[in-house]
Amino acid sequence: MIRSVLLALGILATLSPAMPAGAGTIKLATMAPRGSPWHEILLDMAKEWEAAGAGQLTVRIYPGGVLGDEPDVMRKMSIGQLDAAMVTTTGLTQLVPDIWVFALPMMIRSYDELDFVRDRIAPELEAQFRKHGFVILNWGEAGWVRFFSRRRVETPDDLRRLKLFVWAGEPVLETAWKEQAFSIVPLPATELFSALQSGMVDAYSTTAVASLSFQWFGMAPFMLDLNWAPLVGATIMRLESWRMLPEPVQLKIKAAADEAGRRFRERTRAFEADAVTVMESHGLTVTRMSPEAYAQWERGAHGAREIIRNRFVSPSLAERTEHLLREYRSGLVQSGRNN
Repeated sequence: MIRSVLLALGILATLSPAMPAGAGTIKLATMAPRGSPWHEILLDMAKEWEAAGAGQLTVRIYPGGVLGDEPDVMRKMSIGQLDAAMVTTTGLTQLVPDIWVFALPMMIRSYDELDFVRDRIAPELEAQFRKHGFVILNWGEAGWVRFFSRRRVETPDDLRRLKLFVWAGEPVLETAWKEQAFSIVPLPATELFSALQSGMVDAYSTTAVASLSFQWFGMAPFMLDLNWAPLVGATIMRLESWRMLPEPVQLKIKAAADEAGRRFRERTRAFEADAVTVMESHGLTVTRMSPEAYAQWERGAHGAREIIRNRFVSPSLAERTEHLLREYRSGLVQSGRNN
């Protein structure tokens, strides 16, 4: 997008690297709903980016999936229709399947564990994105994935009786759920609301903040109190668009993105419990499990981890992640802290 604007203005050939920024527009898409905490932080970040461009750079944000869901956005970025996006695991794994290492069910147990692992493997993942022509500008998350349903769910068999939404274009999850005998309905996330209304879908998995922000919980008023996996996200930009920016501007944009990523993580973690409370005040019922039910989910999670780990994550990264988790948990035990 930046390059095409510069060409149209006829100034690409004369643009000096010493200038604050290329005169152009950065188009950034996200599924984050307008007015959500993530959208508000993106707006602040966009102002910082425009300031870095000293009046020669405009940032246009397309929230709420108006340009399609995450697989659509990734396709549009790959052909140059978009410059950047804030996406979650679904979008990131279109390029780098190793991102699934964060989403292995019930493997990472806390935000501290997530931070410990991500800080250490991020450089390797970022290098993979560069090979595909993209730059990771920041890391964030959308909270813990949980199960929401039209009827009460406590055990895996309860969920098997329902029609479970799976994001279309996610062969990893389709494989994992199918091989464990769940009834899945692959759809774009932009169609989930209408699918719940029509009864095409009975259940879905997402974070509390997302369920509240999109108002999906109104048609699926039961939530299982189980942290299935953290929903990792990142803001990414096409390497071609990134390279059109002079280095001083890149540094300012990266600094603003890093600050936004810190705010994404801080705001999500602070708001997660509040989101559940708000939904409860509007009719959500939270189901707490018996120890027996929890053990069933652990067994199911182990099976799903094996499917995803063995087929979709590079063995070296999976082993390194498991080693890091053992290292972290060993440190907690030695220090006498509880995980």
